[in-house]
Amino acid sequence: MKLKSTEFNDYFFLPKTFGYKFGNKVPTLYVKDIPEGTTTLALAVYDSEVVYYDRELTYWLAWDLPVNIGEFSDTKLPPGVMQGTYD
Repeated sequence: MKLKSTEFNDYFFLPKTFGYKFGNKVPTLYVKDIPEGTTTLALAVYDSEVVYYDRELTYWLAWDLPVNIGEFSDTKLPPGVMQGTYD
């Protein structure tokens, strides 16, 4: 399975527009090559380098993503997708 975004590069820092002081934007993500037999997807985005009260900082939780979703962001999710509370 592959998860990509055209809004940032792998292994580089996220642009400031994604930071909470600069707009708190969530990038559009693209998913493909999902293994056969998968029924739904889940996403957990966290920062292991930021420690907040002795735990990693969680940015976004989403689950029950359909396998044919293709592209998505926090404002562009199909009905039925669940989002959790995050830090």
